[in-house]
Amino acid sequence: MKGILRFIGLAVIVGVVALGLGSERLQAPTEEFEELGKLIDLRGYFPTNVGWDYDFAGVGNEYAPFVRLTAYADGNLVQVFNDTSGARVAEVYRVGEGQIGLVQRFPEIEGDSNFIPEVDNDAQPQEIIMQRPLLVGNSWSTANRRREIVAIDNTLQVPAGVFYDVVTIKIEYDDAPNAVGYEHYAMNFGLIKSEFGTRAGDWQVISELAAMTRSREGINVGEDRD
Repeated sequence: MKGILRFIGLAVIVGVVALGLGSERLQAPTEEFEELGKLIDLRGYFPTNVGWDYDFAGVGNEYAPFVRLTAYADGNLVQVFNDTSGARVAEVYRVGEGQIGLVQRFPEIEGDSNFIPEVDNDAQPQEIIMQRPLLVGNSWSTANRRREIVAIDNTLQVPAGVFYDVVTIKIEYDDAPNAVGYEHYAMNFGLIKSEFGTRAGDWQVISELAAMTRSREGINVGEDRD
């Protein structure tokens, strides 16, 4: 709800500016808009509530359908398991107000091991997933990729339902110039859709959130576990 109210405020500012310009297209964000983009708390786009399964339906290849479980959390670190096609990958993210980053990935693991104690919380992220300012056009280079915010108020329908105030990030790959990807994040839900394919559009892999279930309590590492 807070995210919706924030974006309503953004929409009001844009509307006022648009009225002042008549039918002319906005060429640059106003100073007020830029300041709001710097203040938005990004943590709402990567929830750290443990014990939730996010079930993604997918098309395009065998890895498109997957299940993401938020397994462990300790302060600003959260670990998820991505289960797909018989394989499990663990990822530890650092989730802050101004930046969300993948700190370390543990591929092809077995079991439910907690890797957070093995992670250096001061280390530079392997990949910056999202960062402020939350403004269309903000871009950054990370992990041989260029990520750019291309929308901050999308309405997106996926099998799990309709989501509002969706942030869409475009991804270009240094080692695959003919490929392009998109990730879509909803406030209070996190990733709800990802796309990867050729720029020509003749091949695509799409994963969409289909269901969310509370599978177990999970473990907050910073709390007592008797």
